[in-house]
Amino acid sequence: MVYFWCNVSWSEKMFSVRYLRGLMGTFNERAEKLMEKLSEIADKNTEANMLQLVNCVTLDVIAKVAFGMELDLLNHSSPFPKAIETCLKGMVHYVRDATFEYIPWNRTFVNEVREACRFLRTTGAQLIHKRKIAIQNGEDVPKDILTQIIKTAATEETMTEEDEEFMLDNFVTFFIAGEYFCFPSCSFAMVPSLLSILTG
Repeated sequence: MVYFWCNVSWSEKMFSVRYLRGLMGTFNERAEKLMEKLSEIADKNTEANMLQLVNCVTLDVIAKVAFGMELDLLNHSSPFPKAIETCLKGMVHYVRDATFEYIPWNRTFVNEVREACRFLRTTGAQLIHKRKIAIQNGEDVPKDILTQIIKTAATEETMTEEDEEFMLDNFVTFFIAGEYFCFPSCSFAMVPSLLSILTG
């Protein structure tokens, strides 16, 4: 069985200081787009929903550096943010009450969570399949986390259906956990004085 998320060889490579420094261009590009969006909002003299804007930037960065996806959420709508939010809410309810999904009046919400999970996993399966074909055809592919996961899997003698499911689990986990943990960091980066206020 291939445990992709725990594979030290690719995780050390993808999260090395050298690799992360190489992503600064993507981070800076998304930051510039955020500044442009804020300028547009300021010109219209309207309030800016910073929670939504920083969420969009965070998800944009994760999608680009991890899976080579161009979402551009500051200018285009996407079902990704809603799907991730729904999955997070579902996990919170499950942790608080393991019987939550069996209560009849929660059925509508439970179905929404299942649909959100299904959307993320279907999208992941499509991306993985497309990238596999590109690698097999010798095409130039991004040196991102998805490529490294697939190349690591290719070194294994056998690839079971369960291994494929683990790969999809990693895709969904990276999106959800990545946004959850990166969002506070982006917020602090935008307002450095917050740290001194909270620790002072």
